[in-house]
Amino acid sequence: MNKKIFILFAVAAFAIASFTSCGKYPGYKKTDDGVYYKFHHKSGDTLMPREKSLLTLNIKYHTKIKGVDSLIFNSAHNPTPFVIGFHKTDVKGDIFSALALMHKGDSATFLLNAGTFFTKTVGQPTPPDIDSNGMIYFDIKMLDIQTPEMLQKKADEARAHESVIISDYVKANNFTSQPDTNGIYIVVEKEGTGAKLQNGMIGFVHLTISLANGKELFSTIEQQRDPIPFEYGKPFDTRGFGIITTDMKIGTKLKALIPSAFAFGDEGRRDMMNNEVVPAFSPIVYEIELMSAKTKAAYDKELADKKSKAEEDAKKAKTDEAAKISQYVKSNNISVTPTASGLYYIETQKGSGAKAEKGKKVQVNYKGYLFDGQVFDQSKGKPIEFMLGQGSVIRGWDEAISMMSEGGKAKLIIPSALAYGPDGSPGSLITPYCPLVFEVELVKVVQ
Repeated sequence: MNKKIFILFAVAAFAIASFTSCGKYPGYKKTDDGVYYKFHHKSGDTLMPREKSLLTLNIKYHTKIKGVDSLIFNSAHNPTPFVIGFHKTDVKGDIFSALALMHKGDSATFLLNAGTFFTKTVGQPTPPDIDSNGMIYFDIKMLDIQTPEMLQKKADEARAHESVIISDYVKANNFTSQPDTNGIYIVVEKEGTGAKLQNGMIGFVHLTISLANGKELFSTIEQQRDPIPFEYGKPFDTRGFGIITTDMKIGTKLKALIPSAFAFGDEGRRDMMNNEVVPAFSPIVYEIELMSAKTKAAYDKELADKKSKAEEDAKKAKTDEAAKISQYVKSNNISVTPTASGLYYIETQKGSGAKAEKGKKVQVNYKGYLFDGQVFDQSKGKPIEFMLGQGSVIRGWDEAISMMSEGGKAKLIIPSALAYGPDGSPGSLITPYCPLVFEVELVKVVQ
């Protein structure tokens, strides 16, 4: 049950000073602003980071937690390398001071002050189990450096190529209509017969967004979601969306090709790991069907009523949870004693392999269901992989899996305090204060 866990760098630095040997950390040298460093490989490339460069890295960092070496982040666990923009800052001895020492192709380890990293770079308090005066070890390989000039050239080429992309798409999809004055192509696939959208109305649409090459970015249909609401006349997603939904009638279904100037422009769009999702100067395709509409006043009342009911349901669920767990345990003849946290761990097969421990990467098969037997998620034969004890899964999993050895199987009864708590998991079967049952198998301890 993965949670999305991301550590973002929000600031940058430029600081290179004289280097001296340092006996405190054998094998490391130290810059004047406090960065300890040790190079493992020097590529000989002359390209180095500078203001507004875009860096592509493999990066791993770890520190001592209660005397045990603990991994905090490893980009190798992500599907793509880590990408970060390089900018100047007045923070001495931060991660960007370290990156400024590297050339393309270099690999090195840096030691940075933990307190400075979390409070100045990450922008959050140092976690309570990490010594703010301690050091974080960063293992970094500089895969690529794109200079501002390189990025500008790439943008210029993309800008010049956009008209070709649009022309090819129009031809391949047999668009016969002419673009409007904004260069937007609209093909109405079904004429609506309902009321026309007006200011002060909330429209509900099924929506698919794609690149012109067919790469799907979002779809209510594919994700089996309800139609999503938007307030007519107010900004939503892109300028192009507002243009193509102007005076739209309920029941209308259309497809539109939007030039980048009315989509994500010269910057495109990146995800929270700074990976490119929409390249700069990319036209996008909207497929929209307006399913219904209502006044904003009616919509706001509906939301308020739903919120009130949800709060009442949550309050009752909180009151009933202990009795619900007790009844489930009794009905299923479970005799084990819960842990101090309230977790029920029922071993069904003892593992004989490596022990799962905090900081190790593990692979787990699982099936999760509610007390009434409804399955809300499962691995379907493909184990999920995560770092144990890093908060990337629910607390009940971190606790339970750490009790297992490779090859072991167990049934878990997890109270909501160790799962999704008072919020539940919106959009799923997991409601507030919902205890869960899991069948888990520790397939492998990777490291």
